[in-house]
Amino acid sequence: ILCLLSSTPSIRVRMVEEGAILVVMDIANEALCRLGNRELEIEKRRSGMCFKDKENGNYNVSTEEFEGSADSDIVCLAVAMLTNLALNAKTRASIVSLGAVPVIIGLSQGSNDSIARACAAALRGLTSDPDTANLIHIMHDGGGRAILQLAVTTKDLITKRNCALALRNLLSHTETLDELLNHPNMSATQTEVFRVLYILMDAQDVDVIRYCMLAAYNLSCTTSGGSRLRLVQHHIVNRVVDIGHRDI
Repeated sequence: ILCLLSSTPSIRVRMVEEGAILVVMDIANEALCRLGNRELEIEKRRSGMCFKDKENGNYNVSTEEFEGSADSDIVCLAVAMLTNLALNAKTRASIVSLGAVPVIIGLSQGSNDSIARACAAALRGLTSDPDTANLIHIMHDGGGRAILQLAVTTKDLITKRNCALALRNLLSHTETLDELLNHPNMSATQTEVFRVLYILMDAQDVDVIRYCMLAAYNLSCTTSGGSRLRLVQHHIVNRVVDIGHRDI
């Protein structure tokens, strides 16, 4: 119900004000815990198979656990609601301040591709905000690291595109660039940004490449934190030259 309601632009602010986000985050976390317990049970069943079963090649446990589940659907719907609410510029800061980013990060770290795709879309939506204070909040909540990790671990093209766009969003403002390149708490993320850009710019998808090129361009527009030198040191310049010779 809440996910469907969040698709109506005129009531998104009201939903946030009335506490829908907190309820949905609790529901999503509970569903994720059940999914985690389910995966443990599957591993126990696999490891508990007798030698005769293994010898005969009977590796497939006859349960519905290997298919989709109501809990994974619940998590996806919960994150989809956050994505819908993030479409409204007036709600983004509230979503972030209520602690949604760490919850989304936690949800994204499982092995479920559908959940990861939903989380990437939510992070893309939250980062499409001109409010740089809110973007910096997202960065310090671990949003940047989560985007980078998802971008290089996923095999899903839509997830990769959303991550590349979210990264471009974070690197589109002077204030966020300064925060990333100069704040001591961002040191690990700094290196990851250049490493991940190098990897993603070798993609075969035009959208992923375009978003990464824009991110690299923004990094080249600032002299803060030795950004230009890092673009050279991490071979981003080589990637740009290669892309210029590609037929994409």
